[in-house]
Amino acid sequence: MSLLNYIKKNRDKILVTSALIAVVFFVYKEFIKKETENGNSKEEVKSNTKRMLSDGVILSIPDTKYKKYNLVIIFGGMYYADPEWMYKQIPSEGLYKNIVVIAPYTMSYAKAKSIFEPAIKDLKIDSTSVMGFSAGGLQVQKNYSPQWKIAGLIDPSTRTEYLNLPFSSNVKMVYNDANWGGKLAGIGTVQTKLEPKIKEKTGYAEKVSIAHENIPKFFFDKFLK
Repeated sequence: MSLLNYIKKNRDKILVTSALIAVVFFVYKEFIKKETENGNSKEEVKSNTKRMLSDGVILSIPDTKYKKYNLVIIFGGMYYADPEWMYKQIPSEGLYKNIVVIAPYTMSYAKAKSIFEPAIKDLKIDSTSVMGFSAGGLQVQKNYSPQWKIAGLIDPSTRTEYLNLPFSSNVKMVYNDANWGGKLAGIGTVQTKLEPKIKEKTGYAEKVSIAHENIPKFFFDKFLK
């Protein structure tokens, strides 16, 4: 059968199929247009933009234009665990998908907010997570809110006064009490008491056999991807 005869014989079927294809293409085009108008990119961009704000605060924003963003605030620790070092512990995927703010452990939560909030005032925030490593864990506990998406305690320094915080399922703690010896052994003791308190409220607490300085990367690989 020649192509011309086939077309004549199946004219109605061909017209219906063509019409369906046209409708599907139109709907798809309108969907993509709407997504772009809403502020979402057609596809994720595997990159982020890093900025240095005042007082040593680091701000990282995904290059993908999302309609809403997840905000992650991280407090570093003492000595080597400054914001720059903490930034290097975060997996790329975590930086591509979240607005990340890293502050020194000496900075209060309120002070950190006063520095980074003006820089993201035009972006819509869907959720907020606050995490702290070592001495930075004190800022998380001191300002704890059940409204946060994640309250991250990364081998945190802690105190007995924080054992009775109103924990919820948003708490995630990874620790190794063996990392706290000598004059700091009391911190490890409180950590072991903190674990059942967190689990009692359906939070997550895990004791690991990992060196102190390696726990941030382990934690971020687990919870920021």
